[in-house]
Amino acid sequence: MRQGPTADAVADLTLGLFLSLARTIPFADRSAKEGRWPRLVGIQINGKVLGIVGLGQIGKKVAKRATGFDMKVLSYDVVKDEAFAKAAGDHVPALEEVLAQADFLSIHIPLNSSTRRLIGEKELRLMKKDSFLVNVSRGSIVDEEPSARP
Repeated sequence: MRQGPTADAVADLTLGLFLSLARTIPFADRSAKEGRWPRLVGIQINGKVLGIVGLGQIGKKVAKRATGFDMKVLSYDVVKDEAFAKAAGDHVPALEEVLAQADFLSIHIPLNSSTRRLIGEKELRLMKKDSFLVNVSRGSIVDEEPSARP
């Protein structure tokens, strides 16, 4: 199958979003334009764990780019690609393990009945308190509404 430029553009965007979050680029830009120069300390992404949910064309391209930042890549996909997993390193079969270990989580899956609200309150609570989630898939994959509590 021929891969179009869209997969590359989305993979680039994903890493760009992670860099932007880690280095507080939007806040720094806004502050400078307002004439404020706060001392900002971001985090480095090298050496961090990137969790990828969905290891299709885009997920694989994100994984490849992340290795250039010396990130450890953990991936989850219902369709196993053993050849890619072996070449890329770790392939964690359980979504919960990816969520718990990721400093950065990237979602690249189609929206269907099995993926709608795949990430909800329970899954978000498994993640590290200081981790970042970037959903470049459909919005309905992440359920942002807290569940009703008694």
